[in-house]
Amino acid sequence: MKCLWCNNSCLSTVYDVKTSKIGASIQHCNRCNLIQSHYSAIENKHRYKSISSDADWGNVRHGKGVRLNKSIECLKKILDEENVTRMIDIGSNRGHFCKWVSENYSNVVIDMIEPDSNVSNYDFKYEMLISDRIENVDLNNNYDLVYCCQTLEHLDKLHDFFDKMYKSCKKYLFIDVPNVEILKKRDQYNIEEFFIDKHTIHLSSDVLKNMITQYGFEVVNDCSDDYNLTIVCKKQEPKKLDIDMNWYATSLQDDRKILEVKASRLNEMMKTQKVTIYGATRIYDALVRYGNLNTSDVYYLVDDFLELPNIYKFDKLREDPPDTVVILARSSIDIIKNKLTEINLSATTFEVI
Repeated sequence: MKCLWCNNSCLSTVYDVKTSKIGASIQHCNRCNLIQSHYSAIENKHRYKSISSDADWGNVRHGKGVRLNKSIECLKKILDEENVTRMIDIGSNRGHFCKWVSENYSNVVIDMIEPDSNVSNYDFKYEMLISDRIENVDLNNNYDLVYCCQTLEHLDKLHDFFDKMYKSCKKYLFIDVPNVEILKKRDQYNIEEFFIDKHTIHLSSDVLKNMITQYGFEVVNDCSDDYNLTIVCKKQEPKKLDIDMNWYATSLQDDRKILEVKASRLNEMMKTQKVTIYGATRIYDALVRYGNLNTSDVYYLVDDFLELPNIYKFDKLREDPPDTVVILARSSIDIIKNKLTEINLSATTFEVI
């Protein structure tokens, strides 16, 4: 079992749900702090309605209706003041929120995703109803508002969900989920099982906000309370690459042509002097590969970090001092120069060859 968010396999089992019908154990990720359910008997997942106080609670489908007023409180200003022309409700259930939008904002085109045909006989105006789970749906339209209320906790493909949100959401993403941090409260009776079999992930504020920001959204309104995390997010402008890749591609070709001149100078130098090259890795390879360096005239190669035949360590320079040392390095040039100065050897660098 791996973490559904960061793919870490070092999970700790922190709680076994005794009343679970599908063998639920609760696991905590030590890396990203996500809490998730693991089921050992998922084939027993129940589909009947249950108002049990134990883990088999579910299929009553009343949660979104209960959250309607909070949703309106968080989103009314956006719908009033922003140019919201198209929205989608993920897991629309009985359509409480979409019905309210339809009755109050006739200009908004409404799409919905709801796999349960028993609750989706809607009596209000909408554009499209997809009778499937979000995991199986490709979202092609760009939505000004994506509404996801009491749905995310049921999913187990979290990155797939947020990928779809980033691609399909133009402006606002609304998320409402149970708040696992309610378990920190010790001033109330603990009588209902929090970890019900219908929920796969159990989110805290920091984990949810981390997910949101990783996928290019900014929290603009946090209406959370002890029982539910209720967050309005706005999509950020895509980050622009501040590196000119066209310049890089052109300069790579042009600068490699300069190697022919530098290697030619070095070839001439090696005809009359004993020249040792200090640094036998990528710059050296480039001089050979693109500059036609005559390797047979190199007095010897020195590199302190390569364990290869015919490549020597620094002590070789003491044993057999050359006439000059050519340094082929970047960040370590000054370090190498200082070492050479200590043994009275002259040095030049690749830049001045």
